[in-house]
Amino acid sequence: PASGGNANSLIILLHGHGSNGEDMIGLAQAVQSQFPDAAFVAPDGLQSMGGVARRWFPVTTASEDELAAGANAACPVVEAFIDTEGKRYGVGRERTVLVGFSQGAIVALHLAIKTQRPLAGMVGFSGMLAATSVANTTGPTTPITLIHGALDLVVPASAVTRAETTLKKAGFGVTTSVFDGLGHSIDQRSLGAGTNAIALALAATRYGTAEPFRSSAAR
Repeated sequence: PASGGNANSLIILLHGHGSNGEDMIGLAQAVQSQFPDAAFVAPDGLQSMGGVARRWFPVTTASEDELAAGANAACPVVEAFIDTEGKRYGVGRERTVLVGFSQGAIVALHLAIKTQRPLAGMVGFSGMLAATSVANTTGPTTPITLIHGALDLVVPASAVTRAETTLKKAGFGVTTSVFDGLGHSIDQRSLGAGTNAIALALAATRYGTAEPFRSSAAR
């Protein structure tokens, strides 16, 4: 934590296809001052692509079935990583936020809807819902925030609308934001929206309520 003290929250960042944890930790450096007591961790993807490039699972056709299978295979390892880092920092899942970009967002969202142990929140940038079907919720769930660019040519912005409709129908709490002029990337506007989502998730768990508190973090 930037404060130099013990962590009171944990923010885990999952990078996109062909990137790595070192690249993704740049997001932490951009927002760390707003979460001085949070520990930020950005693991490398499970598979090497040569050099420093990593991925969470291979992609050949980018079909829904392939993405769902890849995300499903990655989730148990990421779930175990969350538990390991939580123990290392003394932070429970109720104070842990999972953030992902692109393929990392696909994995993070898949974990959020499949896990039996909810997190404080999940924030996805430029991702999509890879599940071929989503079962109705029967208990507490992870609050989900999906952030996208209207000009994304890798994952169309329509993926956000589809995911929101499907997840809300299944009983998940979902907030979405689509930014004009933004492609498959993160800019100051989308980063601000993500920062606010993290702040709301952590504020809700800190005060023992599912009703989010307003934050000036992204204004």
